[in-house]
Amino acid sequence: GASYGYAQQMSSEEFVAMAASSDLFEVQSGQLAAKNSKEASVQQFAEMMVADHTKASQELKVAAGEAKVSVPTQMIDRHAAQLQKLQNSQGETFDKAYIEAQLSAHQEALELMQSYAQSIGDG
Repeated sequence: GASYGYAQQMSSEEFVAMAASSDLFEVQSGQLAAKNSKEASVQQFAEMMVADHTKASQELKVAAGEAKVSVPTQMIDRHAAQLQKLQNSQGETFDKAYIEAQLSAHQEALELMQSYAQSIGDG
């Protein structure tokens, strides 16, 4: 069947699960990058991401609490696999993998926000 954006709709639970996983991934990959990268710019970026997503994670817990939704403490498989890949990378390979992961995570976060906003708008 054709989907007119309805496939994009998600429940609060799904949104929280995805957002929590995203925050966990960003924090853990950021900590890894701050430690592993030899590039000062990558380290600075990573530290910023850790700070931002630690804050986002706390805000998510508050919002989820109000919505009576539990926040998972584990990443979804896709994020866990990405983190695993980063843990196995070193040097320039690591930097490249980290930046690629950041770009895809950022894109994912935007799409997540958009689809969640749509599902609220339709509600």
